Amino acid sequence: MARIFDNSSHSLVQSFSSVSIDSVKNIVIGDACYTPPGICLQVVYYSSLVILPPNPNGYYITWKVCCKSFEGNFQGSNSQLFYAQFPNPLLSGKNQSPNFNPIGSSPYFCIGYEKELDFSCRDIDGDSLVYSLITPYKDFSITGSKPFVVSTYKSGFDMNNMLGPGSTCEIDSTTGIVLARPAQLGIFSISVICEEYRNGIKLGEVTRTFVASSLNCNFGIPVYFENIPSSYEFELGKKNCFDIVASSSYNSELYLNFSSTAFSNGAKVSLPDSNANGKYDFEWKNAFFENIETTNDVEVIQTSSTQFFANRGKVGARFCWELADCELREGDKYFVDAKAILDRCGMTDTANIQLTINFEGPESSIYTPNSFSPNGDGIEDVFRLKNEANECLEITQTKIYDLMGNLVFESDNPNFFWNGKNFLDKHVSSGIYMVVYEGNYGSRKEVNSFKLLLYR
Repeated sequence: MARIFDNSSHSLVQSFSSVSIDSVKNIVIGDACYTPPGICLQVVYYSSLVILPPNPNGYYITWKVCCKSFEGNFQGSNSQLFYAQFPNPLLSGKNQSPNFNPIGSSPYFCIGYEKELDFSCRDIDGDSLVYSLITPYKDFSITGSKPFVVSTYKSGFDMNNMLGPGSTCEIDSTTGIVLARPAQLGIFSISVICEEYRNGIKLGEVTRTFVASSLNCNFGIPVYFENIPSSYEFELGKKNCFDIVASSSYNSELYLNFSSTAFSNGAKVSLPDSNANGKYDFEWKNAFFENIETTNDVEVIQTSSTQFFANRGKVGARFCWELADCELREGDKYFVDAKAILDRCGMTDTANIQLTINFEGPESSIYTPNSFSPNGDGIEDVFRLKNEANECLEITQTKIYDLMGNLVFESDNPNFFWNGKNFLDKHVSSGIYMVVYEGNYGSRKEVNSFKLLLYR
């Protein structure tokens, strides 16, 4: 039996049980992506003509059916309350309540996959609609009116955790699109309320409860990165590049997003030059077999400085960094994070990879001879430092100590030489001395030392 109440006093205005079935539609479940077993859905449309007198308070209608059984987020067997609130029939400009759009062919969840559920409404009056998640109504008061009784959540479930531990369920309040990702098997219920506003004044509201099974869907391998190395050695003064490719076993939309600690130092991701077909070729070293692998004629669009898109099941990009900054030096590490996102059949799947970039300095930056003989024979009579390969390191001071810690020589000239004499211009004795030199590496200070043998 359906009952209509005054929206303010909650007094019964009219009830009726005679309705006609307008149509019955069996929904074909599944699509080219996946067909779940053992699920059926039938949509039945009922109608009845009801004439209501003018009422400035407006009305609401209730209708209860029994029963739906939950193995997921609610306790026991629950009845289901259908409810809608609407304004005065003589409202200026008239009004038709919003209608929820059809459910579609995917009334199921896949464990671990984010699914987009359409709870949007259409409103021919063009009124503003606002959507919210609510706990499903299961009963009304003794008189059949408000206040409504809501379903009782099982332990571990609540409004902020509607699909249980490890899951997500959120709604866009302006579009009515719900993004849900269950983490366990079960039959779950989600309810949405659609509120209708005109000129900032609420006219009414309608609700929909969605009951669906959560399944272990077998999709194969949705998205993965090709087997590229996890770390790279980059050299100063060279343009260093490598390709990153993500693939899917489905010809579906793929996104590739990047972030990197190297971006602030000039690194970039981009596409290589296109080939003769106007598409892109990528190559990489297989991290396991160490052979070179390629993929050709990939259709890719760069949508931003760090995002790439393809709709054919494969997407790639090229990471490049021309190292010319003296702030970088050997031992520094940088990271590249890549995230591949597969958009398939209203669900998304992701794969992540982190790559390490090690900065490889020049093989020899400062020539440091370990001995010299100031005996006047013209061979190795003086000691000097030579900056042979590292233009970033500028020597600013050099000090030489004997093994007792006494300073015997110092200079702030990077092109100094030492002839084996101390500050009194006297020859020091043969033996081991400690050379300590300081320098600027970009804006950073470098201090290095080594032992030097003086012999005559």
